[in-house]
Amino acid sequence: MQSWAGCVASSLRVTDNRQTRYSMQLSPLPYHDNVCAHLKQHESGLWQWFVSDNFSSADSEHTKLELLKSCYRMSADHHADLYRLAEEAADRLEIDCPITLYQAQVAGAEPNAALYFFADELCVVLSGAIEELLAPNELRSLFGHEFAHHKLYTDKHGEYFAASRLLAWCAAQPDCHEAYVETARRYQLQTELYADSGAAFACGSAETVMSCLIKVSTGLKSVAVLDYLAQAEEILSKEGGGSEGSSHPEVYLRVKALQSGVADPSDYTKLVRGKLDTRRLDVFDQRELAALTYQIFQVLGTDERFQTDEHRVLARQYFPSFTWTDAESTAFELCAQIKNTSELTQTYLAYLLLDLVTADRDDSYPLLGPVLLFATELGVYKPVESTVRKELKLRKADTDKALQDAQRMTGENADHD
Repeated sequence: MQSWAGCVASSLRVTDNRQTRYSMQLSPLPYHDNVCAHLKQHESGLWQWFVSDNFSSADSEHTKLELLKSCYRMSADHHADLYRLAEEAADRLEIDCPITLYQAQVAGAEPNAALYFFADELCVVLSGAIEELLAPNELRSLFGHEFAHHKLYTDKHGEYFAASRLLAWCAAQPDCHEAYVETARRYQLQTELYADSGAAFACGSAETVMSCLIKVSTGLKSVAVLDYLAQAEEILSKEGGGSEGSSHPEVYLRVKALQSGVADPSDYTKLVRGKLDTRRLDVFDQRELAALTYQIFQVLGTDERFQTDEHRVLARQYFPSFTWTDAESTAFELCAQIKNTSELTQTYLAYLLLDLVTADRDDSYPLLGPVLLFATELGVYKPVESTVRKELKLRKADTDKALQDAQRMTGENADHD
């Protein structure tokens, strides 16, 4: 069976003169499944607790009462067109639940919509003049986006909802590890991208979803999707991916995700994360950075000069049971990984290599040249060289000579072999 990501690769593409229709099954994103698997394995007690109360029904009646106090409940008799569009969106997403629409009683509110999650009901609160801003199919897209949240949260007996609540609870704790705070953020961002895809399924057009997103974010009643796509491409060409959003990815990332159709399931992760950045590591980034660090020790360890007792002590500060084995990667392969890291991550790597230079506490730094040569092979010579000069109070002439000596010795050893 072809994966969902593979199926939508062609069906979500935008063209100048047509909008593609499709009716495939919507599936959770790889990030959702990876997070659930992580929580089941590493937070089994919390996982069981949140799954046991998977839909948090105790709060439902209180929430509904608060909605009655703060919103106008729209009846199907007086708002038949809206309910028709909402029902069509639900049908296309194969959700069989009663629908209740509300209008928020907030004067001058920005046009938008929000799902209030109940397991047995599709409850959406509209705000601002959203009905005047959007065309009928854009409203269908809007409902599809909100209903897709419901579809995800009720899938697999509420596992994805349990993961969302567990992560939100963890992130709210004062001593929560930063990796869990970041995982919670990205889980929410990935959920919004999933919901955008749900909107495309509901209205039958990725372009309609894009126009809806642009209109809601700008308040404009007329927008040119293709112009905004060019704008998004310009941003990404200069900055790359990576979202700073706390609950929703930036609109340019969302339209890019819809345009590309996510030919590769990892594309969503790349758009949200961007480059591997020590400033923001989720639980999976932690593993990736640890694996990169481990392999640097192993690759350098193929040179016996980096297998001293001092280097062993250093390595075990990172990995308590570290031993040298046959390296699973080469410097060339590590270079490919490092290209997808941020400046901050490369600064971390620079200080890691500096530690390797100074591990034996010899003031002559005999391993400076080999480390600089290794940094060259990794593609991080500039940050490593500048860090070494700053921390060891060296001149550029010193680092240049150390590198040249290492290159000459490597050439001589190659000739001897």
